[in-house]
Amino acid sequence: MVIGDSFRSDFINLTKHHFAECGFYRNLFSHQDIDVLAVDQIPYIPVDLFKYFSPSSSILKPSVELKSSGTLGRPSRVPLTREDSLRQIKALRQLFQKYVNETVFDLGFFPAPNHRQEVMTASTAAVRGFSQFARNELLYDDIGKISLDGKNVLVFGFTADIYELCGRTEPGLFDNASNVVVLFGGGWKRLESKRVSEAQFCQSVRNSFGEKAVIKEYYGLIEQVGSIYFKCTVEGRFHGNIFCHAIGRDENLNIVQSGVGLIQTMSLVPHDYPGHNLLTGDLGIFFDDLCSCGQTGGFLIQGRLPKLQVRGCSDAN
Repeated sequence: MVIGDSFRSDFINLTKHHFAECGFYRNLFSHQDIDVLAVDQIPYIPVDLFKYFSPSSSILKPSVELKSSGTLGRPSRVPLTREDSLRQIKALRQLFQKYVNETVFDLGFFPAPNHRQEVMTASTAAVRGFSQFARNELLYDDIGKISLDGKNVLVFGFTADIYELCGRTEPGLFDNASNVVVLFGGGWKRLESKRVSEAQFCQSVRNSFGEKAVIKEYYGLIEQVGSIYFKCTVEGRFHGNIFCHAIGRDENLNIVQSGVGLIQTMSLVPHDYPGHNLLTGDLGIFFDDLCSCGQTGGFLIQGRLPKLQVRGCSDAN
């Protein structure tokens, strides 16, 4: 785990902000002195807290509520102000431009969004975030109805959605596009039940969208929208960035430098609710060596902690 001084300073200041402005967060950890803690000692909260509470660090009224699917139980609910929404968009834009190496695509194909204004699902939030990178926003059903000749094309969706789309996309339709990027994240649980491996998934993508298609995967939470980790193209690790870092914790909640641990993700984006430091229910394999891409550390996703609710972030209902 390599966390720079700038991130450390900003993260501590953000934690102090939540201590000062959110009574719920302050009451949980009032016995701790933030000034003397290392970043990995700063109080975190389990992500499932958002299934039962909606803590706020702002007097501003939320403009929308983010909602996970809660496939087998209670969904997470995150109140989102307009200001935090703008922070998320800004962060996502910077990360997208750096790791996808594109500013805007001619065409973008997306799953159909949920149009409820007061509640936004994980799928809809993702579509709204990534659709800003397409001049023309189209739906999956539009594939084959419009010429892609010479076009720079983005295809976005959750992992299982993309795999299902491959099954109904005629090979060759994207051959004349100048560039195709297939961007996806989450939804592996639905594919695991079908025993679809990552290699099989990638081959299906290339069969449908062309051998030259660029495949990009990211990891993120609806409780930290805008703070995402892109998988490097060399060893397939997820790495931290200027907005977020992840660390691992073992069964005793001690830091894991190398090996399997629960993923704790820290973000500089959430200001109006205390979602900046979350212990997830996801298991990761952590590294402390130098990745071949040139970055130190990183992690892989191993799956969900056994006996935890399968949250199903790709379920858009």
